[in-house]
Amino acid sequence: MATLYDDAAAAYDSRELYDASRNALRDSREFLAGLVSGSWWSTYSGPGGAISTPAVIIEPDSPYLTWQTLSNRFRIHIRLVCAVNNIDANSALYTVEQLAFDVLALLPAGTVVGDIGPPSQLTIGSLDLLTLDIPITLTESD
Repeated sequence: MATLYDDAAAAYDSRELYDASRNALRDSREFLAGLVSGSWWSTYSGPGGAISTPAVIIEPDSPYLTWQTLSNRFRIHIRLVCAVNNIDANSALYTVEQLAFDVLALLPAGTVVGDIGPPSQLTIGSLDLLTLDIPITLTESD
């Protein structure tokens, strides 16, 4: 029979798990930003703000989290957005492809990489970009 103490302990464990999960999300994005940092591009651990191109931006994907109930672990679904200036279409396409391959080479073994779609154009203010999204899935570890 459950007691008030058991209920309080379960609530504390849930809160502790929530805090650990929230910190793991931030830590995972920052760790990933460190891994995919390169010598010829800028890396951002989250969306927002002004960017300097070429760039890799780490953004949440959909679904952002997938909870694994039996193991009390979660999977984080993230998009690595490779972005380059789209001044000349041919050179932009070559550069974004090169950026994507260089980033993929830096991902740790065991990273699940999803299907990579075609590049797309994005305009932010007066900046024309060519972007390529790389969907990845990371599993929380102990």
